[in-house]
Amino acid sequence: LTVSENPMAGTIPSALGLCKYLESLNIYYTNIEGTIPEEVCLLTQGYNNLQIQADCSRDKATAVPFIKCDCCKICCDHNTHECKAESDEQPSDIDDQHTTSTIASNSDVTRTQAMEKLEVEVLHRGATFNEMASDDPRQLALNWILDEDGMGLDFNARNFIQRYTLALLAYSLDSQAWGVTGDETVNLRVVESNFSWLSSVDECSWYNVTC
Repeated sequence: LTVSENPMAGTIPSALGLCKYLESLNIYYTNIEGTIPEEVCLLTQGYNNLQIQADCSRDKATAVPFIKCDCCKICCDHNTHECKAESDEQPSDIDDQHTTSTIASNSDVTRTQAMEKLEVEVLHRGATFNEMASDDPRQLALNWILDEDGMGLDFNARNFIQRYTLALLAYSLDSQAWGVTGDETVNLRVVESNFSWLSSVDECSWYNVTC
């Protein structure tokens, strides 16, 4: 469900939590205020792993978010239209060596599981990431979705394969030259465009993508 970039106002109704098959909720750059209801947040832990993107970044002057959201995956600034993943905050120093080791170990396991999933469901003819060159588009797309993507998808998310495949398309082709507005070529990977390919917004909002 996308209701972004329009003058719609009001608050999000708790009844939206009844939409148990909802996969994404994009409500940034609107006049919608208030708090994302707990009933809606519960969907982020459900079968579909609902991904929410809203104007929940803290205002630089008041330190108050336009929308209060404890479960949003991506938060945008209502004034500057800049978006970032909530997980982008730098972690605090950890003195416990065992804890640090455990975090690194869990990260390695998750990466391996993600690679195995993509090798089975996307790659063909027994191809594996470990055998690929570092500049292979498949490897570049893997590194992007696991290490650089602001959305920070879990590899079990229902749109993980879809997002990886679109990233692979972007790295395989000349994605920086996609799109033409009049006589001006649009760089679809520039930071200024919140709907550019390989940006942190929902991939269904990328330029000219229809899901």
